Amino acid sequence: MKFLRGYQADVRTDVALPAFPALDRGIWFGGATPRSIRELNVWLALADEAALAYRIAVFRDTPGWELVLPPSRQTMVEAFPTELRESLGLSRPDQSFAVIRAASGKLPMLIRGLPTEDAWEAFLACRHDTNDATRASDPG
Repeated sequence: MKFLRGYQADVRTDVALPAFPALDRGIWFGGATPRSIRELNVWLALADEAALAYRIAVFRDTPGWELVLPPSRQTMVEAFPTELRESLGLSRPDQSFAVIRAASGKLPMLIRGLPTEDAWEAFLACRHDTNDATRASDPG
């Protein structure tokens, strides 16, 4: 992957997030506004290559996603209140994000911005750890 010299993704772990019941556990990618489509497309391409199951989170106050997302991706989209964008700490209109939401409601991982190779590897490792912990605690 080619990245800007000195760029680092903003990687956070064990993030507490206010209750957003619709943000189910699992993997979510999204963007602050439709202007974040370039960054978001990098996340989605990596996720598709890794055969990850994921959803796309957008915000109700930012129309225009239907213009930048192809129809095949629009079925994966869920719109959330503006408060979620603020809770995630998105600071730029072109900023993307990736989250893993655990069954507990916590975010074992939140990454804001473009994924670097290190950030992507950490994301995949966290996903495996979260899946293993979920399976271990699942009685069924």
